[in-house]
Amino acid sequence: MLGELPYFYNEHYCLTPGETNLNAIFSFGIYPYALLHSEVDFKAKIEALIPACSETVEGLVTLVNILFIEASTRHQGNKTLDLDLQQLAQVLRQQIAKHENTLRSSFILGGRHNPEGMLGNFKRISKIIATLGGPEFV
Repeated sequence: MLGELPYFYNEHYCLTPGETNLNAIFSFGIYPYALLHSEVDFKAKIEALIPACSETVEGLVTLVNILFIEASTRHQGNKTLDLDLQQLAQVLRQQIAKHENTLRSSFILGGRHNPEGMLGNFKRISKIIATLGGPEFV
């Protein structure tokens, strides 16, 4: 995804059938690898992906996941990628407002059991991130 070695296949990232699991790629692949290999500027690479990810519901889910992991890791006092969480939250605010109707009618993942769909799930996660000291984005 970021063009860095080593390349490898892991079924966590490519559940069949369906789309590539971006959350798993980030959570179990990129994030741990980036923390171990500070010689590679993963921060810049991840920040460069934000505009593309912010255009789809699935991409927004990944950005929320990135924000949650980074805020949670900071809250625990562990090493992070030092991403600009305020900037990420601002992008999320804009894109969630832009795609509000789509998110409200999307019942994937955490939106499955929420009357407001993914929008309601994002509101819930935004409050959790705020309790961890991160920025609210909805």
